[in-house]
Amino acid sequence: MRWRMRTVAALAVLSAAGGMAQAADAPWRTVTLADGTVIDVPAVSATILPKTLGPPRGVSSLMSWGAATAREKLACSLARMAYPADKPYAAVSTLFASQTPDVFCPSPQPGQTEFAIVRSGPLRVQGMAARTCAAVYRDPGDLMPGHVNRTLVIAAPGYIYRLECQITAADLATAKDGYYDEFENSVDHIEGSLRLPAHGGAGTGRRK
Repeated sequence: MRWRMRTVAALAVLSAAGGMAQAADAPWRTVTLADGTVIDVPAVSATILPKTLGPPRGVSSLMSWGAATAREKLACSLARMAYPADKPYAAVSTLFASQTPDVFCPSPQPGQTEFAIVRSGPLRVQGMAARTCAAVYRDPGDLMPGHVNRTLVIAAPGYIYRLECQITAADLATAKDGYYDEFENSVDHIEGSLRLPAHGGAGTGRRK
């Protein structure tokens, strides 16, 4: 598969004051989050770290970040949620490991066209059950209508973790080219770098 790294421009490095910084290249930096989660992000990416993790049983945004080339934008987010009372860890792990239709893939929304699931299914991430999904679609209502959406959901012992990255561009063909030529390896790296804290299970590291 082709892979070339274009010069990547930072969108911005966000702070409480809304500061901005730019860089020409995209080395990685490792970020340790408030709950102990460790993940690599592009060093030039715009990064938002929430001040709180939200209610224990709600969905907590852990981090979001983005980067861009001249034609495409990459936006990623990491969140966690506690297991519902009627769906404990063991049940969700079994569901994740099954071959049932992937309910974690997005479904077409009104107005979206050319929707397709290009990859989905179960996998193991250092012993933990997980699901992956990649979808492409065109949304004429968006400023950048071409979308490639890739999601990794992990059933860890303490929480469900969801890592989502979306590539957008002026048209679907450009978004797909941007994903396969520019960002697929980056998303692979981000997913492989994710290490969960003790309550979430052993660090995920590279997929097994």
